[in-house]
Amino acid sequence: MNANDDEETKAMSKTPTEEQMRTQMFNTMKELEQFARDNQMRDCQPPPEPTASEALFAFMGWLTSSDFVSGPFSSRHDASQAAELVGLYYKQQGWSEPRDNWADYITPGPEVNLKSKPQSLDANLALLRKSERS
Repeated sequence: MNANDDEETKAMSKTPTEEQMRTQMFNTMKELEQFARDNQMRDCQPPPEPTASEALFAFMGWLTSSDFVSGPFSSRHDASQAAELVGLYYKQQGWSEPRDNWADYITPGPEVNLKSKPQSLDANLALLRKSERS
């Protein structure tokens, strides 16, 4: 036996058998299938719906950063435009529709006694903050 034969024998002993290769390939396939299942399950999970405060901030962020003109919004104006915008936004986000009795779960905002003519937003916010402390 010469040196070349000895090296070939060592190389052959390191070469996996057909059975070992099948087992390794089978294990790799199982790992790939498990990886695909894990990722498919994660990718199929719908994102959680935002909390009420997150939804309000998101809506107002969208409303105030849009190029279209909207508002004004108050008891002196038709509220249908505001309701339309809310509906458009929650549908665009893929959020669930409001429940039929949604108003039963809402606490009315503070009553603010405004003077006869509308004030600036800053003045109205100051009145809201004042009524919040009372």
